[in-house]
Amino acid sequence: MSIRFRKSIKLMPGVRVNFGAKSGSLTVGPRGSSVSFGSRGVYSNVGITGTGISYRTKIGGSQTQNQTRTQLNRNNSNIVQMSLSLALRDDGNVIFKDDKGNLLPDHFITQAKKQNKEVLFNWLEENCAEINQKTSDLINIHLTTPSPDTEITFTSVPYEVIPPVEPSSIFPELMPTPPIPKPYGFFAKRFAFFRNQVDKRNSKKQIDFQNATIRWHEHKKVFEADYAEKLSEYQKNFSDFQIAKNYFDGEQEKRRKFIEEDRLKDPLAMQEFLTESLQSIVWPRETNISFEVSTDGRQVMLDVDLPEIEDMPKQQAIVSKKEFRILYKDISETQSRINYYTHIHAIGFRILGEVFMALPTIREVVLSAYSQRTDKKTAKIVDEYLISIKVVRGKWESIDFNNLKYVDVAECFEMFELRRKATRTGVITPIEPF
Repeated sequence: MSIRFRKSIKLMPGVRVNFGAKSGSLTVGPRGSSVSFGSRGVYSNVGITGTGISYRTKIGGSQTQNQTRTQLNRNNSNIVQMSLSLALRDDGNVIFKDDKGNLLPDHFITQAKKQNKEVLFNWLEENCAEINQKTSDLINIHLTTPSPDTEITFTSVPYEVIPPVEPSSIFPELMPTPPIPKPYGFFAKRFAFFRNQVDKRNSKKQIDFQNATIRWHEHKKVFEADYAEKLSEYQKNFSDFQIAKNYFDGEQEKRRKFIEEDRLKDPLAMQEFLTESLQSIVWPRETNISFEVSTDGRQVMLDVDLPEIEDMPKQQAIVSKKEFRILYKDISETQSRINYYTHIHAIGFRILGEVFMALPTIREVVLSAYSQRTDKKTAKIVDEYLISIKVVRGKWESIDFNNLKYVDVAECFEMFELRRKATRTGVITPIEPF
């Protein structure tokens, strides 16, 4: 691998699911899909083998008007309704099965095609578009390029750990109140018997009060011991919480400073932030990039390991209404070269856009892209540079990033200082990079 700069990273491939108005589609990954027909309408079932990802979308109309049914007239009296499922094989043929997974007889299939011709062809068209989407995504990878004036700001994250609650020091039991002696009444004042009865009741109240006071002090002593233990545990937990929160806040501040200050002036921080930005891109296939930020923080130089032309899709899908299947047509060598030529420029465009957005103080980006090819003299695999471009921020900002679908990326590169040798049919000759 050709690595001229000190920092090397990999852009990893990802899987994206795009949900459309009628059905879902996957831009990468193995395909599996079916359509279910039943009393509730027509449904497209799409899944990715081995990933656990699947989704179900209704593609028919209303429940009453667009129910898809296979009906056969048996003995001119019995009408049979059954649910069907469709599966698209790798060779483009369609398999019809019943709801138990059994293959349907030819006369059932013929009846299904007659009754649901439009829905079935729409299903084929959607699958065909999904298959061809892979090539389109590769060629148009630049369409997601961010504008250089995209604002990047730090957004703080709240510390979500709940602080410990301090235990209460208030003893919840009320202290017993001294009893009020019962006074002597009319009879107690005159007769000893009644006086003794009053004295006994007053004595009992006093004893009960003394016992309650003793219990209250015992409970209070236990509470205070428990409180002291809980308070000690709380103080330790609160200290740990405060340490963790202070660390969290410190990391938040470091991150804020990294994004809002350091990446604008410190070459090492700029390099680290650019690494994060590049690795966050959803990329079609693993790609190696080496780069370096200049010591004055005004220039970035990148080397990009391009995919090989052999990795490009070799076929395109078309619907055969006559045969009710998908046919695979070979893409011509010329068209394959043109697709590859566009694709490698789109790769460069997307990476350039990420650099200018991530590092607003960068004034110039030098990007060189190479591929592995067989040396005709030695038969060894060597790195050959195919594109090398110097892009200044001022010219890059002149591009309308809201209308990238109208940009010819290969032509766009000619706005800048460019080293490239290629024909209109995509034949590329190696060059010496900047």
